[in-house]
Amino acid sequence: METLPIDCRGLSSDQLLLLNKTCQCISLNTVDTPLNHPPANGEGTLDSYPHPANASDRQHPSPRPSETETQPPLAASHMFASTAVFVTQSELSTMQLQIDAIEASAALPRYRDLICKRGDIDLQTAQSRTRGLLMSYDFHLTPNGPRLIEVNTNAGGAFIMHSMLSGIWRRVSPCSNDTLDNPESIENDLVKMFIHEWQLAGRSGTPATVAIVDSNPQSQFLYPDMQLAKSMLERHNIQVLICSPESLSIHKGHLYNNKSKIDFVYNRSTDFNLSAPAQQTLNEALLNNYAVVSPAPAHHALFADKRNLAIWRNQMQSLGAGKLTTEVLANLPETQQVTRDQETLLWKRRKQLFFKPNAGYGGKAAYRGDKLTRKVWKHIINGGYIAQSLEPPALRIVGENDNSTLMKFDLRLYTYSGKLLLSAARVYQGQTTNFRTPGGGFAPVVYLD
Repeated sequence: METLPIDCRGLSSDQLLLLNKTCQCISLNTVDTPLNHPPANGEGTLDSYPHPANASDRQHPSPRPSETETQPPLAASHMFASTAVFVTQSELSTMQLQIDAIEASAALPRYRDLICKRGDIDLQTAQSRTRGLLMSYDFHLTPNGPRLIEVNTNAGGAFIMHSMLSGIWRRVSPCSNDTLDNPESIENDLVKMFIHEWQLAGRSGTPATVAIVDSNPQSQFLYPDMQLAKSMLERHNIQVLICSPESLSIHKGHLYNNKSKIDFVYNRSTDFNLSAPAQQTLNEALLNNYAVVSPAPAHHALFADKRNLAIWRNQMQSLGAGKLTTEVLANLPETQQVTRDQETLLWKRRKQLFFKPNAGYGGKAAYRGDKLTRKVWKHIINGGYIAQSLEPPALRIVGENDNSTLMKFDLRLYTYSGKLLLSAARVYQGQTTNFRTPGGGFAPVVYLD
């Protein structure tokens, strides 16, 4: 049976999985953070959401009675996990290698030509040098190391994680030289990301006004994430609006929200190609370079379309990738596009597969093969899906003593231009991350030597 060294250093992949399943030395309770307070401009309040946690001293993980009594009631969807998740520096390095390989692939002319032809998308726009704000690379930890599950553009939750880390960073007492992401460094990198993206689009200085745009933003589950992004940018003297795409207009070559001129759109929409009628003004602003728009359709096409997973794993050598890039990406989970000529074979293998829509996000319309009904299968086989080999998520023990339970988790690495900005775990039960289970939600990552 696998055992753990006393100081938890130099863990193998198997030992890391065991640590997450058994170690109860970090417990998270509520603390005062920016999430507890309404934004300065009064745009709503975050008080109805569960608050991030305080990690107690690792030698004394049980919450004191006063902390338990003052904890606010959880919302129906649980945003914050009650524990942290452990990852080794070695596993992090392996994940970064995969990120680097995908970023390198996206720059290859033959790969870009393939993406253009597949999606009828123009990558040579006026803003073709931009990199896309807040990409995320999502991984499962396995006995064979980290396995990339998917890539997302405009990934939500980074600003919530920053706020959570701001509340717990100096209160966590990791063993030896273990570390958490530093919230001060994260804030600097997040703000620099907006400025760098602005300058890559051919502008100078910094944007005066940023609009965070999403459909009916106040109804979005991650609206607090948008509010925290607004607060952060305004601390750095950038004015921020949160609005819907229908509120945008164009006048004399500039983009406006009512009477406010917009320089930069932080696009949170899940209409990734901006094709819906409500997105036409924003799409026109992008195509005519009236405002910087990021992430844009090109970023999603190059990175986040699920069909790319099959290309990265199977076709990179033929598309001109180097030996290291090809070898790294060949270790991605087996992935193929669902087609009718594969219907019989895929149905037989379904229990070893996970099915995702090409433009999927947030686990919507994604299915484990062993849970499929014939009705759902008819929908999947009509097209628009990929089949990915099932890579079961790792497990994390949540709760304490007799009240503990094992929950699933994945790792989300937020990046910009391939650089890691911060990390998060998402702890959950069910087929996909859902923020519905008590004890689950966003969790900080403790990096082990």
